[in-house]
Amino acid sequence: VCVVLLALAQFSCAAGTLVPERQSMPAARASLRPEYRVFYDTLSEYGAWVLIEPYGYVFRPNVNLDSWRPFGSGFWVPTDVYGWVWVSSEPYGWATYHYGDWFYDPYQAWVWIPGLEWAPAQVAWQATDTYVGWAPRMATGTSLSSIPGGAFSYVPASQLTATDLSSRIVQEK
Repeated sequence: VCVVLLALAQFSCAAGTLVPERQSMPAARASLRPEYRVFYDTLSEYGAWVLIEPYGYVFRPNVNLDSWRPFGSGFWVPTDVYGWVWVSSEPYGWATYHYGDWFYDPYQAWVWIPGLEWAPAQVAWQATDTYVGWAPRMATGTSLSSIPGGAFSYVPASQLTATDLSSRIVQEK
């Protein structure tokens, strides 16, 4: 038994012959607060983490930046407990539409800033007698006038529950 233990000791890390590899952490992940790293780990395959000061690293989905906007691919579901809940058809929607804020950057287009507080949908609402509109909840400092097509998406009030909502959306002119 002593001979076997002595032989194993020769091949251990403590003997100095084997050194464990050090895994490097991407700068975007390292700069996020530890509780936000779950977002980095699960969203990275669906977009890029870009540095925009003063917000830090933010998530930009892999989409057509000229035509895409948040809360466009999915539908609204009314609930007794939460009110209107957004159900996204995008694989990153579980995070980006229920935590954090959106920001429109003139160079990167729409980007998402992680947050920890869950909500049924991070939106602001507007309504008239015939239309209902929603806009992503914006980060402080967002200039609504700089958003192409305006911040709000609208549908006829009677069509708010449609599951093919993206084909019914009317943008601001």
